Amino acid sequence: MTDQDLTEQEQHQLIEDAIAASRKTANAVIASGVAKLQEQWIEARYIEEALASEIISLAQQSRSGNQTAAFLRTLATWVEGRDGFH
Repeated sequence: MTDQDLTEQEQHQLIEDAIAASRKTANAVIASGVAKLQEQWIEARYIEEALASEIISLAQQSRSGNQTAAFLRTLATWVEGRDGFH
């Protein structure tokens, strides 16, 4: 099967499926890593700092700073709006 054999809709679906699989894998690996750190009694703030550092590093590597900044603003708004996070 070649790209020419696929309809535009099928190509779009393949891309969406690949993106969904990548997100699922990334979420599972990060969740597993966080759980392992928590099992070692690492304080949440240190895990958060490490995650933030990695986000900055990824944004620099991928040159997605504007997207990352928008995501982080949304995240900050969500965190600030949650009961018990003040």
